[in-house]
Amino acid sequence: MSQGRKHRACPSDETLALFSSGSLSAADVSRLRAHVDGCDDCRALLAELGRGPSAKVRAGDVLLGKYQVETVLGGGGMGTVLRARHLELGRLVAIKVMHGELLAHDDAARRFTREARAAALLKSPHAVRILDIDRLPVGVPLIVMEHLDGRDLASVVAEDGPLPIPLAFDYTLQAAEALAEAHAHGIIHRDLKPHNVFLTKDGIVKVVDFGLAKALPTSSLRSLESTSQTKTNALVGSPHYMSPEQIRAGDVDARTDVWGLGATLHHLLCGAPPFLAPNMYLLCARILAEEGPSIARNRPDVPASLERVVARCLAKAADDRYASMEQLSEALLRAREDRAAAELVMTERMPLRSGVDSVATVREVEVPTVTAKTQSEPDTDRTSTSEAPSTDENP
Repeated sequence: MSQGRKHRACPSDETLALFSSGSLSAADVSRLRAHVDGCDDCRALLAELGRGPSAKVRAGDVLLGKYQVETVLGGGGMGTVLRARHLELGRLVAIKVMHGELLAHDDAARRFTREARAAALLKSPHAVRILDIDRLPVGVPLIVMEHLDGRDLASVVAEDGPLPIPLAFDYTLQAAEALAEAHAHGIIHRDLKPHNVFLTKDGIVKVVDFGLAKALPTSSLRSLESTSQTKTNALVGSPHYMSPEQIRAGDVDARTDVWGLGATLHHLLCGAPPFLAPNMYLLCARILAEEGPSIARNRPDVPASLERVVARCLAKAADDRYASMEQLSEALLRAREDRAAAELVMTERMPLRSGVDSVATVREVEVPTVTAKTQSEPDTDRTSTSEAPSTDENP
């Protein structure tokens, strides 16, 4: 027990550490909260626990009196993602817990909770489902969301190579559906990249990580926020997938996400983002000034109609891009139909062989096997004005 708390009927330091991590029962939490609210010394100690190693959650800990932690799935600059099981329902969930040391930064906490509020507005099956938002007793916020079993698309491409064209069409269209709904709510994702598009074992795509989402003036999210958002002049996003207006720290709208999804589609088709450079400053210069590379040069089987769609997504001027996700989806569907028609013509022209039916069969592309790897919080490619990650790829 700390020296300043000896004269009080204070709980032990060990009990406060359990209280800090959310590992006590609901009844014990309620009892201790009443004491802590009136005890300056205990509140001071809890603040230190929130910044120190005692606040780290471990396997077996019970959070909020009902979620038992099974394992750590991953982590990033904002927090740690855990796999946990609801003790009463037996249901698996994913819990993102913000790093305790970020409590001192008001903007970090706002960004963290904004992610939950933004995603909670979406009903699309292609947006991650938010189940709850709460705080540990020490004040550290956490987000409880559906547990996803699969891989993000960055991992799919890294492990299996560039996607077959039908799958690239399919996954991009699924992501566009979720983003169209977000835009209808006035929410701009601002951090679209393969790492933030998750593929479940059932072949369902989910857009995740709305931590950098921006609410437009007409957004229903505005009414849920009592404080200002990320400063207008802050450089936020992931450099390889950022639009020119993001690099210039200018105004963003739905067309910013059109760029991000186009850059993601380029990655799915070619195995890399459209622009590469040895450092962030040269990368930003290339995004601002250079035309995107030819997809056909790296991927000759990509039809010209699909390459034109990607090129329009990556137009330097926002006015030259698709104005909405609906327009982008329509263009993708037309390109897919054109490809199917071209393949049908090719099969009809194939010479017939003895004993073979006159109608050739187009072989379907198999969906890549998704290993039992679960969601994490990929954050290595994100930057802000305070931290600029290195971009080590060769140009």
